[in-house]
Amino acid sequence: MTREDVTTSQTLELHLFGELVGSGIVQEDRIRVGQTLAQIELDEIIGKTKRWAKAGQLNRGLRLTLPFFDEQAVEIRWRDLEVIPRGRVLFVPAFVVIAARQEGERVIQEKAMTPTTREHLQAQLRRLELAFGGSGRA
Repeated sequence: MTREDVTTSQTLELHLFGELVGSGIVQEDRIRVGQTLAQIELDEIIGKTKRWAKAGQLNRGLRLTLPFFDEQAVEIRWRDLEVIPRGRVLFVPAFVVIAARQEGERVIQEKAMTPTTREHLQAQLRRLELAFGGSGRA
C-alpha cells in the first residue's frame, strides 16, 4: 500500500465516520450501548455484593464503585459510594438503600453532567436500591 493509498483510506474513514456522527445515529447507539454495558456491570456488582453479604464478608465496611455512562466523555465512568465506613459494623441491606438515596440527592445537585447522564446515573442508583429492598422511588 502506498502512502497515497493510506492517506485516502484514512480520509475516507474519517469522512464516513463524520457523516455518521452528524446524523446522530452513531451517538445515540453509543449512548445506548454504553448505558447497557454499565447496567450489566452494575448487575455483576450487585450479585457479588449479595454473595459476599450472604457469606458474612461485608462486616468490615463496604464501598461500591458504581458504573455509569458519561455521554459527554463517551465512556463509562465510575462513582464511589461508601455504604458502610470501615470498622466492625454488621452489613444490613438497608445501608445500601440509604447510601443510594443519599447519592441520588447529590446527583440531582450536580450541574456538570448532561441531563441524559444524570438520568442514567439516577436510574443506576434506583436499580441498586431496588436490588437491596428499597422502593426505587425517584
